Amino acid sequence: MERAGEEGQIHYGADDNASGTALVLELARAFAAERARNPNTLPRGLLFAFWSGEEIGLIGSSHFAEHPPLDLSNIVAYVNFDMVGRLNENKLNLEGVGSSSLWRKLIERRNVAAGFSLALQDDPYLP
Repeated sequence: MERAGEEGQIHYGADDNASGTALVLELARAFAAERARNPNTLPRGLLFAFWSGEEIGLIGSSHFAEHPPLDLSNIVAYVNFDMVGRLNENKLNLEGVGSSSLWRKLIERRNVAAGFSLALQDDPYLP
């Protein structure tokens, strides 16, 4: 779909939210392969979930929270990959970093080797 002023421009539809879905599928594949190779690598179980209906009222995530498939007290972290962009620079934008007191320090420490120019936004309810 085009917005006013974007007529004739290429607008890659895989950005929102197919790129996030592809990333979550790849993470699930990689973690499953790692657990198969070394069952003791991950001390906790992992649950991969995909939501629908974000734009019309958070339907999928609301259903999960209201009808959880496991005790919610067992969930210790949640990471949402709605869209994995394609910036032309060596830049990494991460939103919702303030949703945990651990994220910022962990991201900055892990970024030392990667060397991205980080743009970290604390608000977990962006955009």
